[in-house]
Amino acid sequence: MYKIKLSTKFNLILNKVVIDEELINLLKTIKETGSLILAAKKIRVSYRYAWKKLNETSNALKIPLVITVRGGKSGGRTELTITGEELLRRYELFTKYASIELQNVFKKYVIDSDISIVGSHCPGVELALRMMASKNPELRFHV
Repeated sequence: MYKIKLSTKFNLILNKVVIDEELINLLKTIKETGSLILAAKKIRVSYRYAWKKLNETSNALKIPLVITVRGGKSGGRTELTITGEELLRRYELFTKYASIELQNVFKKYVIDSDISIVGSHCPGVELALRMMASKNPELRFHV
């Protein structure tokens, strides 16, 4: 018996800008570290690339995802805006529930409805499969 695992990735494309796991990971890491520089290092992208990704997405949404506070006695920091927090929350909820539903659909239509018959051409088997298919239109048979 084979073990089958379904892996999913979700990308939302908005005006040619991709909201994907990379952006979400960047937002999560900014939230954890309070710094765009540290977040970029932690997820192994350049600061310039991270800033460009945030700006492109913010411009596509027409609202900033982060705010930055420069230097001073306590040093600078980067924080998620309310929109950034909400995008992070909604993406995580969407991917969680979409993955569950996709697993259910995969199980129902790929795993549970898989019928394999090996042998030479047999009119009786073909007739039986046609009868089963007429009563179960979601099942597909290859003869």
